[in-house]
Amino acid sequence: MLAQIGRTKIATLYEQEIRTLGEHGVLPLVRFIQSPLAENDPVRRHAAMGIAADLAPIWLIPDLIDLLGHSDGYIRRQAAATLHRLTALDMNLSPERWQEKPNEEQTMAREDWKTWWAKHRDQYPSPRLQITKE
Repeated sequence: MLAQIGRTKIATLYEQEIRTLGEHGVLPLVRFIQSPLAENDPVRRHAAMGIAADLAPIWLIPDLIDLLGHSDGYIRRQAAATLHRLTALDMNLSPERWQEKPNEEQTMAREDWKTWWAKHRDQYPSPRLQITKE
């Protein structure tokens, strides 16, 4: 459902309008990027990631770590750059290196990110999402 919301927002709103949603618009964009809907639409996927990278709040760190394993090098690079923006860490692999073809250095750095998150997640806020029943 969130992926569909993200897809709809990207398709119907201009980038500036999406940006006015602030961090509230980021999660649907990330879900779109992670979904099969984005696989065959690199233009929208990249646009969504660009906005998400600019606006991502700190509580999105686990999703950004997940995106380090994405098949698209641009997505990996943006996720790494955003993680660096949020944490000032890079696990010894610059964002530019994440755009390269997947390799062992990326695998090791992604595992380092997962380990770091497991140790530090309590120091970061959780998302404040309210789910309502209709």
